[in-house]
Amino acid sequence: MGIAGGDGSQTGGAVPAFTYVGMAPKADLAMVKTDFNTGSIVDGVAYCESLATVRGQPVVVNLSLGSQFGPHDGTSDFETALGAAHRAPGS
Repeated sequence: MGIAGGDGSQTGGAVPAFTYVGMAPKADLAMVKTDFNTGSIVDGVAYCESLATVRGQPVVVNLSLGSQFGPHDGTSDFETALGAAHRAPGS
């Protein structure tokens, strides 16, 4: 999360503060704990979507998950569920 939203203020040592700043230091970040079960992951994405909706903000979800199982073409049950949890405005 520091790479994404860190403001660089906590560098410490000989490195001056604000030398290393994340890509979106003013972003609001939400972290969701998961047990890595498919349903829990989909619930976490849905939670992030609803939180962003309540706040009137856009949302980006980075799962950084993967496996060698399934078709990798968006048609697995997991990918379909993620697609259903995330819908762009107007779609």
